[in-house]
Amino acid sequence: MAKLPSDNFENFTLASAIEDTVCWKSEVLCDGFRSKEESVISSGINICNLMTKTQSYGFPHCQSNFRFDPTSFKGVGDIDDIKNYVLQQCKKAGFSASSCNTRKKKRGYRLGAADICCKHRKFLKENETPKYKTTKAVSKETQCPFQIRIFCHEDDEFWYLSCIDNKGCHPGLHKGHCFIP
Repeated sequence: MAKLPSDNFENFTLASAIEDTVCWKSEVLCDGFRSKEESVISSGINICNLMTKTQSYGFPHCQSNFRFDPTSFKGVGDIDDIKNYVLQQCKKAGFSASSCNTRKKKRGYRLGAADICCKHRKFLKENETPKYKTTKAVSKETQCPFQIRIFCHEDDEFWYLSCIDNKGCHPGLHKGHCFIP
């Protein structure tokens, strides 16, 4: 958050204060496991803290740090159910999300996958003028980087959270729009 300098106001700008208020970290809380050693399902785990690529993973066979509750979601046939679950958890976390990509075809060890993106990730095209209320960013530079990728692994058919490289941006970070309580 931009702070007013105590001795002068030369470094303070309204633009920087506004930008600081529209850059925030979300907490998407889901039920599941953080590692293969856990035997009891944990409730309310912030999956945004588990999306970063690391040297060691809770589930090394698929380079993931989170497995969704296997009693609720198992197999590629549950893709719509898990996608709706994550979308609901995003809404509870204070932002609108949508499914920006769903694949039910096998690709490598992934039987299926879904990408969940903040609705502010899309942006208006150069000559596009919205005729109605829109959540699209005004430019590609101001689009929100938030994205969750989930996949079903071929070995056990459980659903996992993918660790993604978010182009230098901390996973779980939103920008270009305000938090909606």
